[in-house]
Amino acid sequence: MSKIIKEEKRSVITEYGEIKYTLYFKDVKNSTIKFKIDKGVIVTINKNSNYLKAENFVKEKAKTVISWIEKYEKNEIKISERKFENGEQFLLLGNYYILQVNKVKKASENKVIISGNNMILNTLYLDNVDYKRKIVEKYYTQITKRILSQQYQILKNKYTSKIPNISSYSLKIRHMKSRWGSNNLNTRTITLTNTLIFAPIEDIDYVISHELCHCAIRNHSSVFYSYQAMVYPDWKERRNHLNSVVNPYIKALEKINSKV
Repeated sequence: MSKIIKEEKRSVITEYGEIKYTLYFKDVKNSTIKFKIDKGVIVTINKNSNYLKAENFVKEKAKTVISWIEKYEKNEIKISERKFENGEQFLLLGNYYILQVNKVKKASENKVIISGNNMILNTLYLDNVDYKRKIVEKYYTQITKRILSQQYQILKNKYTSKIPNISSYSLKIRHMKSRWGSNNLNTRTITLTNTLIFAPIEDIDYVISHELCHCAIRNHSSVFYSYQAMVYPDWKERRNHLNSVVNPYIKALEKINSKV
């Protein structure tokens, strides 16, 4: 992957509307344009090119780019400020649940229960938002640790004979804003972001398998993807689901400064 020599935020008026984009100058032969949910429109041009060529390139691709943006905005998930009241929707393991709040008589009865399509929140205080938030966040933390650890161990055992070097790796779970997972060769640690708990098991397994493949191949070469395809054939579908469905939900939560 070519190193970014220069990066700038730009915009251009086209016949289809204004397009805001991030411009990368790199040591590349061909200009490229793409749209990422977390970064928007990205344009890459040769390091010796200029702003006019970049603008003309964006104008040439304007119809396609605008369609990308409109498709994203149409599907963007909007979440109101969390008050942890009846009717709010919460995403967990790829399923949406409707919150149902019940008052209990003592703090020891505080808990979250999944029942059918409902997420039942038993709480001592109905009107204390922070109090209710902590109960739900505690539940998410507990289930995140359990599910990610469980799936990691299942896949690690499954792929031990297929992928070299994975037996000595351990798991770490923490919040990461820009990655689903990472593989540290020096510490032999695979790290998964806690936001994977919003994704279905299939997406979680894809991320784990991806990082396990890095135990054998460090880069994203064709050899690496042959490993990826061998252990998880539908990895492209799962990656697309993470980026098009799960990531917008996470971004919506970030806008209201909520963890769940």
